[in-house]
Amino acid sequence: MPRVLVIEDDSLICEMVADCFRSELGAEVVCALTGPDGARLIMGYEFNLAVIDAVLPDVSGFALAQLAANENLPVLMTSGHPLLSDQLVRFNFPHLRKPFDLNALIEEARTIISGTRQNIRRVQHSAATMRAHLKALEIALKEAHRLMAESKTFVELDALVGNRNSGLPFEGDPLGPAHGIGSLHKRIPTCPALSADAPRWPAR
Repeated sequence: MPRVLVIEDDSLICEMVADCFRSELGAEVVCALTGPDGARLIMGYEFNLAVIDAVLPDVSGFALAQLAANENLPVLMTSGHPLLSDQLVRFNFPHLRKPFDLNALIEEARTIISGTRQNIRRVQHSAATMRAHLKALEIALKEAHRLMAESKTFVELDALVGNRNSGLPFEGDPLGPAHGIGSLHKRIPTCPALSADAPRWPAR
């Protein structure tokens, strides 16, 4: 008799799936309505299959799938969220898109249970690929933020230098707009030209 763990926060869906497994596979089924309960069951009991909803309110279904695979428990994921369903396809997780046909559910379950090792390797590879992708994305975002910060600094410095060269006031100029650094030459006194009758120092 196969033992199946269903991790699904919708109690109606959970019971519907459990009834299907009981009637079609003669399986013993345990339902978990929260991620933490699912994690405890994965680590504390032996099952032949875990059916895991990708969208849970407290724990990522992807994290639970990876935990299950690491515990040598094969996984079938489900999701009705379009974006997450696309991610399941992109990273090659074994899954069914909600709403799914119960016959398809039983067929997938039988295939996975009969090919446990292949399923576990597939889930582990999918999870590792997803982690690498997310890490690369995180690094790229950090680099983009760094470049944006540097670009902003260069623009501010360029504006500051331009204002100084033009004599325009700039933020922090202690002399104010009428006495900008660029107008420093206007504040240097000039010597009047000496006329012919101006007093002169005697030559040595």
